[in-house]
Parts: sequence; structure tokens; C-alpha cells
Amino acid sequence: MKHQSTETFDWFEEHSPTLPFTAFGQFGEGGFDIRVLEQDEWWVNIHGEPFLLTEMSHEYLNNVKIMLHREAIMYHMLYVQQTMDSIIADYTAGKLNGDVLNYELTGTTVADMPHDEWINSMPLMRRIDLILSQENK
Repeated sequence: MKHQSTETFDWFEEHSPTLPFTAFGQFGEGGFDIRVLEQDEWWVNIHGEPFLLTEMSHEYLNNVKIMLHREAIMYHMLYVQQTMDSIIADYTAGKLNGDVLNYELTGTTVADMPHDEWINSMPLMRRIDLILSQENK
């Protein structure tokens, strides 16, 4: 039996995104589109069903937040892999890549960030935190 993160990497290799993120459910039942973390409007559940964050209950948002923190190491590794794939694709196409430029300017990459800091910096998590903080006002 493979370790879960190895299975996830294998699955991601076979299902690299070619459709836009909003083609919800494109990876099928149980699939996870890492690009969900790069935006701040939608959550997509394990069945590929989209939910507007602003229409989700605070309990559901909190459960999503807990799950994202629990799986942050794996998602961070997937994101680093996606970044490397993007760099290679842009390089072979002769295009400048923003992640390479960022490295040249700062000397750091997304891989240098601790996973907990990284997950908290993603637009989805920042928006969830904002919505949950408004509950307490």
C-alpha cells in the first residue's frame, strides 16, 4: 500500500489541469484541484461541487480551515510540484516565469516557506479567516 501523499503525487501527475479552475469537478469524485487555494471565492468539495464562500455556514468554513491545516504539508508539496511544472513549461516555451523572477529578486521560493505559513498566506485561507472573523464582531 502506498503512502497517501505518494498516491496524491501520482494522481496529480496524471491529472494536470488543462481546463480552467471553474470547470468544477474536472478531476472526478475525490479529486482535489490545488488551484482552489489560489482564489478566494469558491470552495469545491470532494464530490466536485462548488460552494460560494459567502454562502457557506461558519461551521462548514471552519471545517474546511481545519482540513486545510491538517493537510497543509501535502498541499504545500503539491503546490511546489505545480510551480516546478509551470517553470519547466514556461522555460520550454521560451516564456518568462513569475516564480523564477521572484527567486531572482528575493532569493527565495515557495518551497522555502514553512507549510503552515504558506497555507495561511493563500487567498482561500485568508478569505475564510476574514469571513470567520466577521462572525465575532
